Amino acid sequence: MRCATLSTRPFSYSQTCSTFRTTGTNTATARAGLDSVIFVDFYKYALRRYRLVFKTTIKLFSLAWLHGLQFTVL
Repeated sequence: MRCATLSTRPFSYSQTCSTFRTTGTNTATARAGLDSVIFVDFYKYALRRYRLVFKTTIKLFSLAWLHGLQFTVL
């Protein structure tokens, strides 16, 4: 047991390393997926929703104008 412990020599915790690692230099990070994007861009999906609401609103107001109806604006 003592021989195996001496031959493995674990890394020291006091060694300095870069916080922002690239996938080419640290394969363990690449395997764990730690270099991937962690934030989801919800603004991209919100734009789709706002575009749909805008198109629907424009259609409703244009149809109301064509038929002579009046909508009250809140």
